[in-house]
Amino acid sequence: MSFPISLAHQSDDESESDVRGLGYGSTNKLQPDDGAYLKDCEFIFQEKIDGSNALYFQPDTPESNQLQITCRGKLKSASDKLFGPMYAALAPICSELPNDKVFCTEYVPKLRSGQIAYKELPKRLNVVWDIRDYKTGFYCTPEEVKTICEKYDLTYTPIIYHYKPNTGQTFINPFEFAQRFLEKMNNPSFQPKTDWEKNYLPEYEPLLGGDMIEGVVLKVLKFAPPPEGHKYCPVSRVNKIVYTEFKERNSMKKVKPVKEPKVAQTFEQMMHEAGKVYDTFPRFEKAVQHLREQSSDKHVLTCLKEHQWNDPLLVQALEEELAKDLCKEKKDSLLSMIFYSQATDLVCLAASNRSFLEDWVNKNERDYDSNKLYEEIRNQKNPLFAHVPGSLMKKEVIMLGLQYARPSFFDEAITSKGKDNNLSTMQRQLREHLRNNYKETLSQQLFDILSVHVFQGARQSLPKFLQQRLVEEFEEKVSIGT
Repeated sequence: MSFPISLAHQSDDESESDVRGLGYGSTNKLQPDDGAYLKDCEFIFQEKIDGSNALYFQPDTPESNQLQITCRGKLKSASDKLFGPMYAALAPICSELPNDKVFCTEYVPKLRSGQIAYKELPKRLNVVWDIRDYKTGFYCTPEEVKTICEKYDLTYTPIIYHYKPNTGQTFINPFEFAQRFLEKMNNPSFQPKTDWEKNYLPEYEPLLGGDMIEGVVLKVLKFAPPPEGHKYCPVSRVNKIVYTEFKERNSMKKVKPVKEPKVAQTFEQMMHEAGKVYDTFPRFEKAVQHLREQSSDKHVLTCLKEHQWNDPLLVQALEEELAKDLCKEKKDSLLSMIFYSQATDLVCLAASNRSFLEDWVNKNERDYDSNKLYEEIRNQKNPLFAHVPGSLMKKEVIMLGLQYARPSFFDEAITSKGKDNNLSTMQRQLREHLRNNYKETLSQQLFDILSVHVFQGARQSLPKFLQQRLVEEFEEKVSIGT
C-alpha cells in the first residue's frame, strides 16, 4: 500500500488553499512571530496526547480484515510486545473499518508512559488526531473525523478553540493564547491577567483525565496566501506548543551559567555546555519509548520489560538513541552552532599557514610533517596563532585546517591578482574562501570531530533519570504490597 504525496489543492477561490492534502510530516513548533500570518487563516487548537505515534489502516487488498499498524514508518506485527495490545483492541472492529482511510493516532496502552499520568485509557487504546484518505491524499475535516470515530467507537481529540477569520471573531496571537491556556490548565495558582484571558480562554477537561496536559496542537484548516515577498506559507499544517515542564529542550536561561573560568574553556567544555540545553528528562522518556517501539535487541527489550534500568547494554542503547534522535531533530542547528564557533577560526588559521603559503608562492615542492607543524603551533611558536589560547589547540581541529593548506586549494582561493599582494592579504583571501565556499563540508567535518562532546552534555542527567525510575518503581511496588 502506498501513500500519495499531494500538494495543496487550489479551491475555486484561488486566494485560498485547501490544505486537506498537505502531508503531516514532522510537527513544527509554533513561534511567537507566526501570529501575524495566522490572523488570516482558519485554525483549531486540540490537546496534544502523550503516547506513541501510530498509523493503522486496512491494506488495499481483498483480505480487508488484515489490519496493519505502523510506527515511525515501520510495520508492527500482532506479536509485537508493545503493539500487540493495540491489535487486540482493534480486532473487534477491524473488518468494519474503511479500507481507503489511514487513521493517524497516539497509542496509549497504559495510564503513564512518559511525563503525563492519565486517569483513563482511550477506547481501543488509541486517540485519533487525523484521518487521511490515501487514494486522494486529502485529510478529513474535523467534522468528518468526529463522524467516523463516533461510528466506530473510537476516541478522538476534541476541538479546544476554533478561529475563523473575517467573521468578526476577536483574534488573539495563537502562541500567546496557547501559552496562557497551558498555564491555566497546568498551574493551580493561575489567575487571568487581561480581559481576553477572562473572556476567551476556554474551560476544558483533559481528554483522558489527569491533572495536566502535555501541550496543544494548532492545526491550520485553511491557509491565507503567503505574505508578500514569500513563496511559501510561514507555518505548516500542524504546529505544536508543549508546556514548559515537559519540553525536551532546556531554556537557555535555565541552564546554569558557567562561572568565568580562570583558564579559557576547551572545545570539549564548550560543546558539552551546548549539549546541556538538551539534557532533559522528557528527551530521556522519549528515548525509552523509541527503544520499546523500534529496538530489535532482545536483551534491551527484556531490560525494558523487567525495568533493569542499570543494565550497561540498556544504558548504551539509550545513549545511542539519544544521539541518533538529537541528530535527526537538531542536526542543522548543531552544524550551524559548530560552524560559527571558534573551531572554524582555528581551521581557517591552519589552512592559511604561512609556511605552506610561502612555498606555494615560490613554487617550492616540499613534504611537511603535519604532526611537527602541529607541535609548532601548539607551542605558540607560529606567529599566526600567537593570540589563540592554548586550551583551544585541539589537534583534530588544527589537523583538519592543515588538510586544506595545499597548492590546489591555494590555486582555487587566490586570484592571479592576489599573487602580487603580500602574504597577509592572501591569508585573508584563503580564510574568506574557506568560510564562504566550504561551509557545508567544513560544518560536517567539525561536527564529526566535536559532536561527541555535545552528545555527552545532552545525556549528563541520564544516570539521575534512571535512578529516579528505579526509586519510583520500588515505591510503587511497596505501595501495592501494603
